[in-house]
Amino acid sequence: MDAAVTTVWGVVRVPSPGAMPEDAPDDLAGLLVVVAGTPPAGDSRVITVPIDASATAAEAFATAIRRAPTSADAVVWLDTTLPPPGTVARLAARLGDRDAVVVATPVNDAVKQVRDGLIVGGVARNGLCRPVGPVLVRARMGRERLAPALDGGNDLFAALGVAGCAVTVVPPGVLGSV
Repeated sequence: MDAAVTTVWGVVRVPSPGAMPEDAPDDLAGLLVVVAGTPPAGDSRVITVPIDASATAAEAFATAIRRAPTSADAVVWLDTTLPPPGTVARLAARLGDRDAVVVATPVNDAVKQVRDGLIVGGVARNGLCRPVGPVLVRARMGRERLAPALDGGNDLFAALGVAGCAVTVVPPGVLGSV
């Protein structure tokens, strides 16, 4: 069953309270801003998510997922930059009946196995990709399954597997300039 995604909150990390965005982009219902320190009050569509300065990206996203409004259908990890207009809507349109959408590039470089300083074989690249983000997840699944997997010390992409998420992988070109 395809559950429509109409309300998407973005998550972005900023290096300091002084780098807070002034407001949420128009294609997001709101923005969860992950920051170490105490930021000033801002737009009502911007929720501050305080974290420890040493928090990893995975810990920051887990914390933000838990702080997302219950009205959110999905949460998108944008990391440190806001995307061009329309990117989030195009990403949400790719979700379908899956738990998450990940932007990833195919692995085109030669990948070799090395043992004792010698190349002993190659690795087939078909089916390999390098996740680059953004990553959009259903909010409910994020709270119930992904956040605990992120708490377990997994990076975001490994946590999607640990949480048993059905993931759609799209190349950046499908979404326009991401």
